[in-house]
Amino acid sequence: MGLAGGAVGRRADHGFTTVVRRAMRYLLPEFLSDLNSGHNIRATVFVQCGAMYRADGPEAFKPVGETEFVNGVAAMCASGTYGPIQACAGIVGHVDLTAGAVVSEVLEAALENRG
Repeated sequence: MGLAGGAVGRRADHGFTTVVRRAMRYLLPEFLSDLNSGHNIRATVFVQCGAMYRADGPEAFKPVGETEFVNGVAAMCASGTYGPIQACAGIVGHVDLTAGAVVSEVLEAALENRG
């Protein structure tokens, strides 16, 4: 078995995907609960994980939905309403660079949603 319970030779996900699959929900309240469990975490960086994609529209633009969602989480934390932790202070998104001429438009859409 691998680090996250998968077969040897598979990419390790360090538990995050296992938690999401088991709980079927891991949003801001759950994340803040983990962050406030005795650690001195002041900010986090979100890395693309394939969640909250747009349900419709051109395929190349669907990952922009994840950036939109995560930017909303970042704005919630930046308000101070949820405490001092700046969750999603940085966002590493995804754009399929093999999508052709539309790539620049997708990059622009993602950048517009960065906060």
